[in-house]
Amino acid sequence: MKIFSQVTLFLCIAVLCTSPTTFGSRFKRGSRRQPVLFNRYICPPRCACSLNIIYCSGKQLNEIPSTLPRNGEFLHLENNFITRIRSGVFLHFPSIQRIILTKNRLISAGLKARSFEGLTALKRLDMSENKLTRFPRSLPPSLVELRLNLNNITKVKRGATRGLTNLVALSLFRNSITDAGFEPGTLKNMTSLSYLDLNENLLETVPQGLPESLREIRLENNGLKNVTAGIFTSQSLLHHFSLRNNQLSDQGVNFNAWSNMSNLFLLDLSYNKLRTIPRGLPSSLHQLIIENNFIEEINYETFTSTLNLTQIKLSFNKIRIITPGSFTRLIHLRFLDLAFNNLVYIPRGLPTTLEALFLESNHIFSVQIDSFCPMNPERFVTSKLHTLRLDDNLIDSNDLPALAFYCLSSMEVVVT
Repeated sequence: MKIFSQVTLFLCIAVLCTSPTTFGSRFKRGSRRQPVLFNRYICPPRCACSLNIIYCSGKQLNEIPSTLPRNGEFLHLENNFITRIRSGVFLHFPSIQRIILTKNRLISAGLKARSFEGLTALKRLDMSENKLTRFPRSLPPSLVELRLNLNNITKVKRGATRGLTNLVALSLFRNSITDAGFEPGTLKNMTSLSYLDLNENLLETVPQGLPESLREIRLENNGLKNVTAGIFTSQSLLHHFSLRNNQLSDQGVNFNAWSNMSNLFLLDLSYNKLRTIPRGLPSSLHQLIIENNFIEEINYETFTSTLNLTQIKLSFNKIRIITPGSFTRLIHLRFLDLAFNNLVYIPRGLPTTLEALFLESNHIFSVQIDSFCPMNPERFVTSKLHTLRLDDNLIDSNDLPALAFYCLSSMEVVVT
């Protein structure tokens, strides 16, 4: 037994001394030692690694670690002091699919032409809340999602976006991009782009030459004064378009601005300076939101081109006149909000498809017997209306006609 133990100990020592790859290191005779760069599992100092995720968040790092696990796919570097990305730092880590660099101190001068070289599998990159002043160049063409929110980017040049043909989502929320800083056709080459967020910038007009692949554009909280024709040069896939909280007036919205938006489903024009509902809106529109404007009147021609509307929000306007029958042809309308306006009577000729009607906080003083229930002696009509708000008006509940709500079978009516 003693002889056997000595032999075993000798073999173990021999293996440890002669196997340079025991701890994942590979050496060439006469070369410099590189024990970490090609290691598959070792974790950078001060970081934590779990499976294919590398956590280096909040570690007071000044630079991106030059040594990373070869199997790493998700790299968290948020909440550090990183100011630059050295050329070739990712060259040997092609497995990385997502990098989060939010809340650092990255500057545009710190991003070089080779900063992202080698990231052939990178899908998502988030560099929000940094100090960038320009749209980064030489980004990996494999990118699907790019977030650059809360920086100080003033320019998006055409050359910077070249090659990003796989990008689906681009978010530039709260930067300092002006009309002059957004070159026409800058995003045209992004043929896969579906989502674009330009909220809280300094734009005064909608960028021209946007890719037809876009399905949602957010341009809220800018200084937009104009929506001109030619936003799209051909038929687009645009589904959601938000122009909320800008400076749009009737004169600034071109009649042909919507001409190629044949798939537009939702349009939000709330918190602008509109006095009338824009004309020429596409027939595909289902949801129209124009709250908090200065609209005074709705007439028979207002919704001529938008007969497929299912939802209309017009609260907090100045509406006092609605021509009878203005909503009659909207046979798909289910939700209508006219609260906080100057109406003195309930609109006549509302479609029977309505399910929710909000009329609170107007100046309505009476309810007619046929306001909600058509008086048809030949057949009983049951309304689909299940929510009706009439509170905070001038209606005396004692003067309500006995049959005013006879067709509202299962619903909540708020009058007082």
